[in-house]
Amino acid sequence: MRGGDVSKIAKEYLAEMGLELETRSEHSLPKEEITRIKKAFGERREKITPTQKDILKKYNLGYATNGKRLTIFPMEGGERVIVGISPNDINAGKRISSLVVKLCEKQQNKKAK
Repeated sequence: MRGGDVSKIAKEYLAEMGLELETRSEHSLPKEEITRIKKAFGERREKITPTQKDILKKYNLGYATNGKRLTIFPMEGGERVIVGISPNDINAGKRISSLVVKLCEKQQNKKAK
């Protein structure tokens, strides 16, 4: 049995039980955009790159640096992501990029409303 078949069977079973699988919002970012954001923010550097600046601008997000800390925030206020730039943490880039993707998706959803 292939993965697609298992997924189809699982969806049918959940539908019979009156449940549905969670699906991404209709306004979620395309997979290519998520990949682009994760790649840009996956690199741990002490300075923000031009690519990162472009992404933040596109989603109306601002940033501030304070020593070895980077804060990313919506320009109109709201949830902030504070990142410590630590070369000792191998997974820091993955966590940072995931948080930035979530902020970008929230901003995209705000635009769509």
